[in-house]
Amino acid sequence: MMRLRCVLATSESFVADVVRGTRAPFDPVEVTRSYATLLKDYRLSKAFGDGYSAEWAVSAFKGCGIKYERADKNKSALYLEALPLFMRGAIRITSGFDA
Repeated sequence: MMRLRCVLATSESFVADVVRGTRAPFDPVEVTRSYATLLKDYRLSKAFGDGYSAEWAVSAFKGCGIKYERADKNKSALYLEALPLFMRGAIRITSGFDA
């Protein structure tokens, strides 16, 4: 599955405004183009993600005009770090998300 989240960060909270997921089978190049278009619609020029796809995501998003930066931590570590924020309600995911 390939996922995209557009998150608004304030000094006190994070709101996942847009959450998209694409289930296999899919064309990763086409999904990357679609996600890059969505990022641009939100006037975003940078995406962050884990290192799962190594350099592929970096070059694929670059080809669509989006800078992709890999997080310093893996997905599991990021989720563990975010857990206290979810527990105290500092992170909200808007309705309509189907994992």
